[in-house]
Amino acid sequence: ADDGRTVDEVLASMATYQDSPAYGATFVTEVGDAQAYLDLVHDIDRAYNYPYQSEVAVSALGHVLGAASQTRGGDDLGMQFAAAIVESPVADNTAIFNALTSQSDVVYGSGFLTKASDVLLQLDPTQVHDGTSYLTTRYSHDPVAGVLAAMGNNPDAALRYLSGDGSVDGDGNWVPDDKARQRWEKLTSRDWDCDFTMSASDKPTAADGLTSAVAAASSFRNPGPGEDGAVSSDAAQRDAAATYTSGMGVDYFSGDSWSRDEFTDTMKHNLAVVVANSPEEVAAAAAGDDEVSTGGEGPSVARWGVTPTDMSTMIFRFGDSQDAMTVASTGVGDYHHRRIEEAMSTDDPGQSNLGIEYGQLSRSSSYLTELSRMRYDEDMKADSRHAEDPSKASTHPVPNLLLAQAYGDAMNHGLLTDPSTLTTAKDHDWAVSDPDHPDAAPTVDIAGLTRGQADDMTAWEENSVTNENDLRVLSNLDNSISAKWTSGRDAASDARTN
Repeated sequence: ADDGRTVDEVLASMATYQDSPAYGATFVTEVGDAQAYLDLVHDIDRAYNYPYQSEVAVSALGHVLGAASQTRGGDDLGMQFAAAIVESPVADNTAIFNALTSQSDVVYGSGFLTKASDVLLQLDPTQVHDGTSYLTTRYSHDPVAGVLAAMGNNPDAALRYLSGDGSVDGDGNWVPDDKARQRWEKLTSRDWDCDFTMSASDKPTAADGLTSAVAAASSFRNPGPGEDGAVSSDAAQRDAAATYTSGMGVDYFSGDSWSRDEFTDTMKHNLAVVVANSPEEVAAAAAGDDEVSTGGEGPSVARWGVTPTDMSTMIFRFGDSQDAMTVASTGVGDYHHRRIEEAMSTDDPGQSNLGIEYGQLSRSSSYLTELSRMRYDEDMKADSRHAEDPSKASTHPVPNLLLAQAYGDAMNHGLLTDPSTLTTAKDHDWAVSDPDHPDAAPTVDIAGLTRGQADDMTAWEENSVTNENDLRVLSNLDNSISAKWTSGRDAASDARTN
């Protein structure tokens, strides 16, 4: 700096204002044009030649650029950076721009991202030349990796970019405009294997970025009602657009362009988010239906070519990731538990309502569990050290946690009525009693049940419940859950295992 401060001192002083749009716009202007900004990061990177310091610099300057992108001139700024990269398609430009835009705690303006991505998508990633600094060994050389990753932090930008300025037809489905169609044609026909980073790099690949954007856009699916009890027209429009984007993403990543071994951990997580935001379609696939319809609950990804086999294949491909399976299972489970509460909120809720809904939850849970097991089995067969008989059938029993949740809901909704049943339940830590009303029936925190409590609860049902009516209620729940567990497992068999 002209005042004698070191680069470290300048970067430290920027931290106070780095997220201010006004400060960001002024700073970018003072640096010069887009190429000058990229050169600044490159010069710092080359001067440091030390990973930690380079990452500190790119973080600070990424925050500043992100703030500047949110100003009125953000759209033009995005086009300027993209134009500089197109004019000089070298990794010193693409990797550094990706480093700036893929900072996980920075939100870039929607116009900046969409304008930049449209320009950069025209650039052939195979034509990007080698770089000369540390950042070019860590960050993707693919021109669109950073802007797509940044859309993961800006769901509005992701939805706007991947669905376009379309409209909703009379059936509630999205009608994409030509620009959206053209974007998807380019996205699904390009080479995604042009990251060219060191094998130890943990930075987003271009495909990580695309799945981040699809996952972010999918968050607009299934909007809740407003204060008037109805879904607003704007929310319904975003739902339709998000369904289109989700459908295009599932159709592409479950298809022949990809295989299970090409999915990174980030891709698995992101695509699990898309599945979690599509619970009706998962339930339909688990039921063995011919289409992944939503049963009239909103637009469906089936409109965009997604079949039950596609849904099964998608889940199979991320089925070896505990993180991804937790994400998907949580989303699908929350959907079914909402249905359970709705079914039991009627004027005359009964055991049949609860049994039907828990049967459907059981079927979806078994479907997900089986696809994950299939993925592990395929991986083991591919490894000669763990070869298994491919005809070996799954023997996973119904989890006690699922049975315990059903028993707890039966108690919470007053389906267990015998005093002795309720009294014996109070002796266990999963039963919550009201100290102000000690004679009232206990309740069960369904969401908070631990596996140990679930095991104890199923043992209580087997050994302590003696009333015939209460036993019949619990037995009917057992039967419904067990029967649907088997059918969900069978539905998983249509997955493509590549």
